[in-house]
Amino acid sequence: NDAYGKGGRDELVSALNKIGASYEVVATQEFPMSQLDFRGPFTSILDAKPDAIVFWNASTGAGVPTTIRTYSEMGIKIPLIAGAGVVVESTVDQVGNAADGMFSTDFYFAEIPPFDTIPQNVAFVARVRKDFNITPDKYMAMGALAVQIWAKVANEVKSLDKKAIATAIRGHVIKDTLVGDASFGDNGQL
Repeated sequence: NDAYGKGGRDELVSALNKIGASYEVVATQEFPMSQLDFRGPFTSILDAKPDAIVFWNASTGAGVPTTIRTYSEMGIKIPLIAGAGVVVESTVDQVGNAADGMFSTDFYFAEIPPFDTIPQNVAFVARVRKDFNITPDKYMAMGALAVQIWAKVANEVKSLDKKAIATAIRGHVIKDTLVGDASFGDNGQL
């Protein structure tokens, strides 16, 4: 029931329409970020007899694990598909086998290809493990990546001026980062 969830839903519908996919949305549930009981929403969704359940939830600390556990505890057998970026490694650690059979995508996992072969990432993971005794998740990696790219570009342009740094990032490739070579669009999007 926020911009993230509604935006994700709207983008999915737009993408499906764009490719001419045949589908029917049989149920939609919206709830506040603080909600932690999903039995009611799942029951309502199941009453509509969907072929799959797609969910977005920005509350990766509580909402996402609770959604996954509830899905598992209710014995739901239809596919559960999490929007991109919803499920992080720490979530899977929290819910264990309850995540089995769930589908999701993301842009960073510390210990799987290609990231486990990128020297900058390997060093980053080793340092985080040494200093904090944990494996970094995407939030840690993306924070480190932002600082790394900013520092590389500031050093390259020999300036801390944000306009100079932004200009040097937009439409360029920054080499040898935690994610390999980072390509940026003209709008600055990675």
